[in-house]
Amino acid sequence: MAEYLSLAVMVTVLSSVADGTVRTVRAGGPYSALDQVVVASNLEKMGLKAGDPVAVVGDGNWSYWARSGRFRIVTTVTSRDSPALWSEGLEEKQEVYDAFARAGARAAVTSELPAAEVGTGWQRVGASGYFLRWLSPRN
Repeated sequence: MAEYLSLAVMVTVLSSVADGTVRTVRAGGPYSALDQVVVASNLEKMGLKAGDPVAVVGDGNWSYWARSGRFRIVTTVTSRDSPALWSEGLEEKQEVYDAFARAGARAAVTSELPAAEVGTGWQRVGASGYFLRWLSPRN
């Protein structure tokens, strides 16, 4: 009798998990990578190519767009440190962008761009919340 009860509980739990998984997949899922694939595609349309080195301002660990587009993250300003970057003056920010370029990055990408930074060399990536800034080294 205990075996049937265990089996019934197990079937009920698995059915519940399966139902939730199917509903999540049909809805696009809360953790869908689709937006990251779209960002990667739009970065390619903007001129980045597979293998291109990039800098990330924000959380590079969750930058699945880079993996999807086969871009190489070569340097990062972490989410924890990005508010300090955004609060700097133009010259100090340019020094960071120059350091990105010296590290080999062709462009910088962020999803944490403050409104005050829009139009300062950052370009929106498609209709996403991501932005790209082309880099060129200054000596």
